[in-house]
Amino acid sequence: MSPKVIVVEDNSDLLFLYKTALEGKGFEVHAAHNVAQVMALIESMIPDLIFLDIEMPGETGVGVVDHLRDDPQFASTRIVVVTANDRWRERVGDKVDAFLVKPIGIAQLMALADQLTQG
Repeated sequence: MSPKVIVVEDNSDLLFLYKTALEGKGFEVHAAHNVAQVMALIESMIPDLIFLDIEMPGETGVGVVDHLRDDPQFASTRIVVVTANDRWRERVGDKVDAFLVKPIGIAQLMALADQLTQG
């Protein structure tokens, strides 16, 4: 069974790029542009991995991180924060599996996805 990955990114071009690359490696990828969409997705599935843009227009993904870490059913879900602003590291750094500062390369994204979904 393919690992389930959610990619949360408000930039449509980056979202398409990340989603396409991950699908090409055999991941089952679900896309979200904002917090409401990712929260709806996790109501219907337990992802293996989430790539989360923490800073989106008018909102942050901090609540998503807190929700996932406070709910035992998501204990095995790996979270990677992807952001252009390193200031979020102090707020969520101890709750996530990796913290990437944009720009990131596709090779880096793919290597991390492989590493974090190896069972």
